[in-house]
Amino acid sequence: MKRMVIGSLFLAGYCLLFRIQIPGVIILGGFTLIVLLWLNAFLNREEEKKKDFLQITEYMQSMGMSFLLSGTEYAALQESVELFEAGKMRGILQNALKMMEESRDGKASERAFSYIEGHYSCKKLKLLHNYIITASKVGGDYHNGIRILLKDLELWKKRQLMFYEDLRADKRKVNVAVILTILLCGYVNVLAGKRISVTEGIVYQIGMMVFWCCCVGAYILGQKWGKMDWFEQTGTYSPKEIQDKLLKHKKEALAHRIGYETRRKILAGEFTRAFPEWMLEVVLRMESKNVEVALEESYVNAPTIIRPYLGRLLGDIKNHPGQGEPYFQFASDLRVPEVGNSMKLLYGIAKGSIMDGKEHLKELIERNYQLENRACEQRMEKKRSLMYGCTFLPSLFGAGCMILTMSLLLMGFIGNLKI
Repeated sequence: MKRMVIGSLFLAGYCLLFRIQIPGVIILGGFTLIVLLWLNAFLNREEEKKKDFLQITEYMQSMGMSFLLSGTEYAALQESVELFEAGKMRGILQNALKMMEESRDGKASERAFSYIEGHYSCKKLKLLHNYIITASKVGGDYHNGIRILLKDLELWKKRQLMFYEDLRADKRKVNVAVILTILLCGYVNVLAGKRISVTEGIVYQIGMMVFWCCCVGAYILGQKWGKMDWFEQTGTYSPKEIQDKLLKHKKEALAHRIGYETRRKILAGEFTRAFPEWMLEVVLRMESKNVEVALEESYVNAPTIIRPYLGRLLGDIKNHPGQGEPYFQFASDLRVPEVGNSMKLLYGIAKGSIMDGKEHLKELIERNYQLENRACEQRMEKKRSLMYGCTFLPSLFGAGCMILTMSLLLMGFIGNLKI
């Protein structure tokens, strides 16, 4: 309701400033009402997504800490339920808790966690649940793995909120650009006065109606392009496209150097996005297994673009046991330095030649976060560049409006001279 009132007041001020006549007011009123209804629904969805993000991160932090203390899924979930007030999140967790209580076939946790995951498309949530289930069944020292997940979660939450604030600042710039452009163009009408009036003409009326629609369009584009991706980062290519279009035809492009370089850059970008997720799973498996076993077990859940390289790595490790070349050649054709450094570190861990105790995992997690952060920053730079371009749209529309107004004023001035 608040947005509807503000939008109506802006429209009323615009119509008075630009002297829009009654038919134009009615048309603009209908157009603005439709836009406001859509905008209200859109912004409500965005606010709901932000709320879901904050709640799901709070749930994961609570679930991880509670499992560290209790060691059981049921007790951890029961404690997590108490954190939330009545609402969507509490209702989902209570239903999941009931599923654990009612099931007797040993798969209660899987069903309950799958139920929660069905409401939130979040890979980190699935990874936490899978690790908790595995730790509960297998036992052993799982504490460091949970701490790794909680640290990764903390860094992810911090980064997402930082990007959100950046996009909010960009949206404000677009809004300010729209308002200033309207005020500047309206000021020309005030300067013209009533001696040479052009506002009654149909050309002026239509022009100012189009100008309003263009300014509203710039505002809408700012909202759309500034939408925050809270959970899943939508890739440029689907798994099938990666398999059929990128990996399959990469060698065919080798005959054409330009085509190969283009393909390599696309592959490197997709690989960089997928690598941190896969490496985190490998690190978690290394808590209870050696490096080779962790790599083998990670193949099933590995992203599509990782599997060909991982399959080649596992084959080379079996053919050349104990050698570092398979690790050093992992995805070397993509020329991503961060990936190469992580694989060298992984080889050092496998050989037992670097670091001591659990410190090697911290180093891997830090490198993993840096690579994930770089990929996210690149994606955000593209999004923010669109927002930057959007701030110039109102100026472009304003220039058109002023050209039209000044042309009509000039024609009116010449007409008065003839009289």
